[in-house]
Order: sequence, then structure tokens, then C-alpha cells
Amino acid sequence: MDRLSEDQCSASTRTGQNTRSAIPSPDAPGDRRGERFVSNVFWSWIAVAVQLLPGLVVTPYLILKLGAERYGIWSLAFSLVGYYALVDLGFRSAAVRYAAHFLALGENESLNELVNTLFVYFSLAAAALVGLTLLVWQRADRLFHVPPEHHNEFAWLVLLAGLNLSAGVIGSLFSGCVEGFHRFDVSNHIFVVSFGARSAGWFVLLATGRGLIALGAWALVTNVALVLMYMRAFFRMFPTLRLSPRWATMRMFRETAAYGSQTFLAGVSMRIMEQITPLLIGHYRPISDVGYYAFPLRLLQYGTDAVSRVGVVATPQSADLAARRELDKVGRLAVITNRYCLILFMPIALFLSVFGYDLLATWLHKPDFAANSAPLLPIMLMGFTFGQAAQFCSASILFGLGAQREYAFALFAEMVLNIALTIFVLPSYGIMGAAIVSSMLMLIARGVIAPWLLCRHLKYRFSGYMSSILTQPLLLAIPFWLALVVIRRASIGVGSVPQLAAIGIGAATLYLGASYFTLVAPEHKQLLRSWLVKRFSARAMP
Repeated sequence: MDRLSEDQCSASTRTGQNTRSAIPSPDAPGDRRGERFVSNVFWSWIAVAVQLLPGLVVTPYLILKLGAERYGIWSLAFSLVGYYALVDLGFRSAAVRYAAHFLALGENESLNELVNTLFVYFSLAAAALVGLTLLVWQRADRLFHVPPEHHNEFAWLVLLAGLNLSAGVIGSLFSGCVEGFHRFDVSNHIFVVSFGARSAGWFVLLATGRGLIALGAWALVTNVALVLMYMRAFFRMFPTLRLSPRWATMRMFRETAAYGSQTFLAGVSMRIMEQITPLLIGHYRPISDVGYYAFPLRLLQYGTDAVSRVGVVATPQSADLAARRELDKVGRLAVITNRYCLILFMPIALFLSVFGYDLLATWLHKPDFAANSAPLLPIMLMGFTFGQAAQFCSASILFGLGAQREYAFALFAEMVLNIALTIFVLPSYGIMGAAIVSSMLMLIARGVIAPWLLCRHLKYRFSGYMSSILTQPLLLAIPFWLALVVIRRASIGVGSVPQLAAIGIGAATLYLGASYFTLVAPEHKQLLRSWLVKRFSARAMP
């Protein structure tokens, strides 16, 4: 990858501050941390591929078997109890950052203190959520337009979803510590097993005629298994861990709470924005509109999960660099991770922007569903491509550096405006108005403000930083987009799902292949080749 020019990296002379003339080069090809970073990214991509394949099959099958109304109930129930994650209070992000920090400094006693302190907090929070779930599960249908014949299903689904997320609260501690130890290979192995089991189980349950309650129960079983696997993995990689309340201290609680208080506002805002629009749609619009909105949203979230799984690697990596006082490498990390995340997401954006309606109409076999959902895709793609994919790592690095305070306020402002404007547009403009509001606010807060804050912190020129991330991937995407438009207008391959899949896979393969040869830095290619050789050589040995 080309270095940023001196003009691109220098801050405005009006600030009177000295800045670096160029983003420093990354670690040498033989550096252990560089190979570890490549390994983490590689396994993140494997997890994404595994997630996409069953996800793109199971979700349409859910709609086919459940129908628009019951799929809306399914989405609504998990959106309702999704607010349980607010009890996180920023402590999971503190677990990631401080685990990486103490690991870099070799402070095992502090690690024991950290894990036990947060384990006590998360256990108490999970117990409180179970109690709250038992209080509200029979009354949840009163707030939404749930048809009377589905009240019982909705109530039980809320109960199961609440227990599911309560278990996940405890699991977030151990998954955060595993990520803090830079073991994304282990984390993604666990995710692949859990997600595969959940998807396969849902498919079997739907095929045998089971309903929403059975689906919710299987989600709970697989999530509990996920938590246990994370716990076992962390005990194996940190054998000196002593899990006992005696190791919990108020000193560590205050220290992590001080960091978490800055991330809590961001976490609350993100959680509310993830769940609020379907809830508002369920309140103001027919229940089927929840499904129409939730499906394209979920489809894009599958794609940005690819970005987040690569992007979260940047948080412990930047915390590690900060602990070692190697901040000169953070800017380079920000550019390469953001650029690579955009490259990874670009084939999804290109295909859905051209073939979105054809995919939904052919895939779901429900013309009304496709007619209501497909028009939302181009609008949502703007926010997800430039707000999420291209700048997710900017936000991740701000958290890793502990410089996330102002970004948290930006997310809070996005949340407030999102709620107010969505309530305003829903009665007149429906779910299209909600999609426009959500996408534009995402683009501003996460696609502009987040990178601007990071550039100010690192003293880099904003325009140069953005250009280094966006220009080359977008220029490379233009001929591929034009080719897809020509294919679409010629009505080639739009008659069946296999034909559409072939077009999508072909476009993704060609774009990612071209990106590898033109946009991936030579040192990163060498790191990847070295890592692959070591992996396969180790497997080949007896």
C-alpha cells in the first residue's frame, strides 16, 4: 500500500502543531505481531464466509416458512429485549482494552483482578435481567400491534430472547478477554461452530414444521454453548486465572468504570439505534412492515459483520501499540484496516445496488416482500458502505487509544436525531423515510465525524486520510459496477438464484482478486504468504 504523501499527512499549518510527514511503515514481514495481525484478519474472514453462506439461506427460509407477519414478530421480539445489552455499561470494551494492556506489560495479577472484578459485575447484571424478563414477558404484546392469535408466541419468544441475552452478558466478558489477547483465531473458531449449529438447527426446525418458540429455544441453547466455549478457551490461554470473588476489587472496578463510562454512552447509543427503528415501525405501522424493513437491514448487517470482525482486531492492536508507546504506527494501522474493510464490503455493495430487487424477488418467492424491501437497499447501502465499512476501524482505534469521548457524544446525537426524525417521517413516508433518516445520520456520524476525530488525535490531515482509504477501492469498483449494470439491463442471469449467485460470486472473485494485486501492500502479501506457509507446514508435520 502506498504511503500517504507528506502533504496528505500534515495537519493544517494554522494549528501550529508539528506532525508526521508520513504514516510509518508497518512491522517488518518477520515481525511476530504483524503475522499475528494477518492471522487474526484471515480467521475473521473465514468466520464471515461461514456466516454469510447459512445466513443467506436460513433468513429467506425463515420468511418463507413463517410469513411476513410472524417474521416481523420474530424481529420485534429480539429488538425489544436487545436493550438488555445496555447493562454492559462499557465494561466489555474495558475488558478488551485492559486485557490487551496488561498482557503487553506481563501483569498477570492485574489480569486476574480484571477478570474477577468484571465477572462479579456481569453475573449480578445477568441475574437482574433474568428477573426483569420474568416480570415483563407476559405484558410485552400490549405495546405493539401483535395480532391476538400470536400473543402467546410473542410472549414466549420474548422470554426466551431475554434469557438468551442474559447469558450473553456473562459471555461478553470472556469473549472480550479472548479478543484482548489477540486470539481472534480462537474467537472465530468458536463463532463458526456456534453459528453453524444455530443455523442448521433452525433449518431443521423449520423443515419439520416447528414454530417461533422452538426457534427461540434453540437460539438459547446455542448461545449458552457459545458462552461455555469462550470460558473454556480463555481458561486454556490464561491458565493462571483464579476465578474467585476474592480477586475482585473496587480499585479495578473504578478504573474500568472510568474507561467504561466514556464508552457506555457510545454503547447505549449504538444499541438503541440497532433496535429502535423496528420498534418504532412496530408501534406506528403494520407488523408486516417490521419484517420488510428488518430483512434488508439484516442482509447488510451480515456484510458489515465482515467489517466488524476485521475491525475489532484494530482495538486490541492499537491498545497494544499505545501500551508500548508505539503511537507512530497507529495511523498506518488505521489506513490499512479501513481500506481493507472497504475492499471486503465492496462486492456486496456493488451486487446489491444493481441486483437487489432481482435477488429478493427470485430468492424469497414473495413479490410483495421484494417490492417493499428492495427499494430500501440503495438507501441503506450509502450508510453501511461509507459509514460502517469504510470507517469502522477509525472508531475501533479511538476506543483502543482511549480517545472515544467525543465520538460517544456524536453517536448520542445520532441516536437522538434518529428517534426524533423517524417518529416524524414514519406516519407520512413509511419505512422508506425511516431508511433515509437512519442511513444519512450513520453516514455523517460514523463516516465523517469518527475519522475526523481520529485525524485530529493523530494530527493527520483529514482530506489526505479519507483519500487514502476511499480513492483506490472506489476507482477500482467503477468498471465492475458498470459491467453489472450492463448484465442487468441485458437481463442475463436474473431468472434464478443459482444464476444470480454465479454473477455475485464471479464479481466478488474478480474484484477481490484485482484488489489483492493492486491495492494490498507488498509487505502484507508477504506476511500472508509466510503465515500460510507456516500454517500448512505445521499441519503437514507428523
